[in-house]
Amino acid sequence: TRIALTGSNFAGGDPQTVTFDGLPASDVTVIDNARIECNLPLGLRPGWVDVAITHAQGTQNASNRFFYTSIEAIAPLSVSAPSSFRMTFPADANQNYQVLVAYGFLGGLPLSQFGNPMDTRVIPINDDIFLRAVVNNQFPQNFANLTGTLDGNGQGTFQVFLPTIQSYIGHFLCFTAVTLDVLAPSGVDNIAEADVYVIQP
Repeated sequence: TRIALTGSNFAGGDPQTVTFDGLPASDVTVIDNARIECNLPLGLRPGWVDVAITHAQGTQNASNRFFYTSIEAIAPLSVSAPSSFRMTFPADANQNYQVLVAYGFLGGLPLSQFGNPMDTRVIPINDDIFLRAVVNNQFPQNFANLTGTLDGNGQGTFQVFLPTIQSYIGHFLCFTAVTLDVLAPSGVDNIAEADVYVIQP
């Protein structure tokens, strides 16, 4: 997951290193004096995270200033079989969530061929022409969503079923989950995102 960090005096002492709870971020890019972009490290545990930015002039530390959420595949995502995913929002126990999935594909099938849309455990992926957008890889993008409630640990699971279509294999699906709060300005408390590679079963 790529994120942006904002602050000051970033551009004065390249090269930069960024760590999250001591784990080094990858592909660190200084955009300007007030902004750095980087990829989150693997193995980071969900929750409040300490961030450190180091360059030739010293280190800037921010304790418990970054809140990390996650979506992880319980098993690899493949075509022809349901795949389960676990999302973790440590601060949002018993809170309502919504999951959105976007993906690129070469052709579409009717909703009925993607599983039972009334089964809330499965995201009903459909080929609705009004929901398409064009992304930079020139594949159409499609959206579907489901809602539910996280458990007492701030965790929830959902399933995705992809039919056996060769054009899915070797591409990524992007999952975005948000926790909902009607009192928040945007209606959203926290967000988690994962890009998941589709494999041949």
